[in-house]
Amino acid sequence: GKGSKRQTSCDAGEFSKGTANVECSECPAGTSSSAGSPSCTSCPAGESSEDGSSSCAECHDGSAKPAGEGDCVVCTKGTYAKAGSSECSSADPGHFVDSDGASRQETCPAGKHA
Repeated sequence: GKGSKRQTSCDAGEFSKGTANVECSECPAGTSSSAGSPSCTSCPAGESSEDGSSSCAECHDGSAKPAGEGDCVVCTKGTYAKAGSSECSSADPGHFVDSDGASRQETCPAGKHA
């Protein structure tokens, strides 16, 4: 009879824990791997991924992520971030951010301050 086909390397977005038997597992969110990779690599700061990803993608406007595993986090009121940021920035003096998930700060109107 024909022998069973055994997988010898993992697909992109997966990694193998064992060496004798290739048993592939999905990379967790915030990491990625290329095909045949023995481990998952953490996404760089400002980028994230979903489970089983072969690459990382920039955080959207209004969200940020430090280096390491995990998802992009939406900036809270009073802070903002452009796409690909590693952290949310606080509004500068004379500026304000009045909503969650903002990508820029607003200038306070004349005669008002934050």
